[in-house]
Amino acid sequence: LVDGNNGQPFPVSSLYDASEADEGWRHIADGRGVKMPNELMVGRKSSRRFNLSMVSDATKQKICRILALDYCCLNIELPAVC
Repeated sequence: LVDGNNGQPFPVSSLYDASEADEGWRHIADGRGVKMPNELMVGRKSSRRFNLSMVSDATKQKICRILALDYCCLNIELPAVC
C-alpha cells in the first residue's frame, strides 16, 4: 500500500493469516483511509516457476546454509538434500 498523496509506502505493522489476506489488506487499507479495488488479484499474473531439477545439490546445500537461521527460527523442516 502506498500513500496516494506522496507515493510513499505505508509501514506495515500488522500481521494477518495469509488464508484471510483479502480481509487483512482491506483492514489495513480502511485504517489508512485507502480505497481498495473490489476484486484483488489472487496469485501472480504469470508463473515464475523454473525447473528445479536443473539446480545442483551443491547449490541447494549452499542455499540451505544461507537460510539456516530461517529454517531454525521459523521451524521449517530442512529439505532432504540439506
